Amino acid sequence: MRGPIHPFVIGHVSAAVIVGVAAGAVLSVPAVFVSAAGMAVGALVSCLICWALLGLEAKARFLWPLAVLANPVMLMALAMIIVDWGCVTGEDGGWQCLGVGVAVVVSGLCLLPPFGGLLWRRLKRTGLL
Repeated sequence: MRGPIHPFVIGHVSAAVIVGVAAGAVLSVPAVFVSAAGMAVGALVSCLICWALLGLEAKARFLWPLAVLANPVMLMALAMIIVDWGCVTGEDGGWQCLGVGVAVVVSGLCLLPPFGGLLWRRLKRTGLL
């Protein structure tokens, strides 16, 4: 019997919290809570959009890209990168590029949580969990 929460949602949000804790642990204890909460909320919004557009039982090759691009944390990171593109290409420098550097790392980290959702969904389907 399946629970009320879809396995993709459980895996996606759990992986987002783990990634957020790991990323925030580099900075400070308050950053752990802020980054974990931000990543979890972004994953929940992403799951809602995936559920509405594709359904959570969609094929992984369709669900993963939508889950990544529907995450508001990823969209904000991409927007920061686009706005300060000179920092990415090396045309600009200095302290104003610190935020863009963080945005590049955040955008990379946002690629990981959907894999957690897909993995959890797969393990539930095969009966390993």
